[in-house]
Amino acid sequence: MSSIVARFKVRVDARKLHKALADMPLAVRNKILRKGLRAWGTRVVKAVRRGVLPADLETRRDVAVKIKSYRRGRVMWAAVGVRKDGMRVGWRSHFWDGGFRVWQKGIKADGTPKKPPTRASRNPNPRFVPFSYKRGWRDGITKRNLGRMIGRRLYLTRARAQYAPLAEQYVRDAVAEAIRGN
Repeated sequence: MSSIVARFKVRVDARKLHKALADMPLAVRNKILRKGLRAWGTRVVKAVRRGVLPADLETRRDVAVKIKSYRRGRVMWAAVGVRKDGMRVGWRSHFWDGGFRVWQKGIKADGTPKKPPTRASRNPNPRFVPFSYKRGWRDGITKRNLGRMIGRRLYLTRARAQYAPLAEQYVRDAVAEAIRGN
């Protein structure tokens, strides 16, 4: 997994867990933290997949959890999102999470219908050559002639709101289970 679209971050207070983990070797600590983060991540992945559009099998397939450790195990990082490496669909996941609006064809910025071109095969605006267009021309328009909101599923946003506060509890449960096992 080379890259994931990370939609939210969670910080776990390490001071509270330090007392329980202080007497364990570093390799065991890493396994415990990894196990807790993996359990949390799999629950979040299931919640995200439930929110994806039922017909969108590619996005459902590409939802994943990634766990990495930095500074020789002193920092653990976990992310849940839609993979975007290779031929994945993660680059478009934000469209369906937050929704998008389609620009209506044949409507001018003031909301009136555009005149049909007299010569369709020619450049409809001959004063401008196509490579000199300003690409951000829609940014300053008041969005009056955009269509309705489409595809706002909030599958990543809702999963974040539900499971972000529970990340620390999953790590605590993994620590408690490891202490009971010793």
